[in-house]
Amino acid sequence: MRLKISPLHRNDPKRLSAADGRALVCVGTIDLTLTIQGLKIPQTFLVVKDLNFKMILGLDFLNATRADIDFNHYILSICDDLVIEPLLPSKKPTGNNVL
Repeated sequence: MRLKISPLHRNDPKRLSAADGRALVCVGTIDLTLTIQGLKIPQTFLVVKDLNFKMILGLDFLNATRADIDFNHYILSICDDLVIEPLLPSKKPTGNNVL
């Protein structure tokens, strides 16, 4: 499936920074609808060149869905607990795992 990437708007960031400080180049935006346990959530994503992940949910998504990340139980709840999703497979991480 080929998705249409829209050009960046004037207010969109042209660059982001990775956790290690490396510059990430934004090449456009894409509108997608995420389906999490049947809940459909429209979201505009920045498309980043050479990103190591398929998708990163940003603070705009987490704020808009009133997300709560429970690190004690490794769960993410969104929309006032309407959806509760495990952050990891059933096994808890060891000290070397990174979320």
